[in-house]
Amino acid sequence: MYNDIYPVQPFLMTNTTTYYKMKMQNSPIVHFYAFEAETMQENSITTVPDGCVDLLFQISGDRADGYAYGTVTKSRTLDVSDGSSYFGVRFKPGYLPKNIDVSLPELVDNHISLRDVKGGGVLTDSVAEAGGFSERIDIMLRFIGEDWRQGDLLQMLIANIERYNGNMRVSALEEETHYSARYLNKVFRQQFGLPPKVFSNIIRFQTMLRKINEGRGGSVANLAAEFGYYDQSHMIKEFKEFAAVTPKEYFSAVDLPNYGKQIVTINNA
Repeated sequence: MYNDIYPVQPFLMTNTTTYYKMKMQNSPIVHFYAFEAETMQENSITTVPDGCVDLLFQISGDRADGYAYGTVTKSRTLDVSDGSSYFGVRFKPGYLPKNIDVSLPELVDNHISLRDVKGGGVLTDSVAEAGGFSERIDIMLRFIGEDWRQGDLLQMLIANIERYNGNMRVSALEEETHYSARYLNKVFRQQFGLPPKVFSNIIRFQTMLRKINEGRGGSVANLAAEFGYYDQSHMIKEFKEFAAVTPKEYFSAVDLPNYGKQIVTINNA
């Protein structure tokens, strides 16, 4: 069961002049990506909640450092180093390769060095020595393999929350799954590290970002009504907590008329 949501990190992409991306189909992998720090407009990037785990490598010459980053629950900053190149892979919510010997809850608002993971040092060195984007993708695919840390019930809950763009109440999840709210909260906390309500808010935010980025957002009032916020103030407060800027500030911060023009898409053969 692979979810339909396509989580984005807009500031990661819009702060660089060229962002390489290869999307994956019918896979727990969202996409592979790469960018150069020397093309960045800033030395730090705002990251936003997306419900995902990323493996991100910083490559300087023939040396690399790799980290597993879990989802954040509010905006955070990621420092980038001049002269370094970056390569990463993002997994869909609720998925993590079994080769990464850590649980999803341990990674919420946290990150670990891949050199502390079995096989992670060899992986990181191989990424550093690889000839380019495609070769790094091949190395990552071999490391990731086919075995995933994911639970069937958790994925069912995630799929339902995403189907309703984050506006599905826990009571509706009870009716859909025939499990109690208490049990559903327990499953989410133990397997994901967040209560379903917090994850729902993240999915609502991500869905709203996608609509804004596509130029279909409309006014703040329309967005607040469409996505089920109590009022505009509620929507603005949550948006700023997640993105570090208000919706109006976001419209200009990501340069909506040119959004996505810096992406170089690599076809998945």
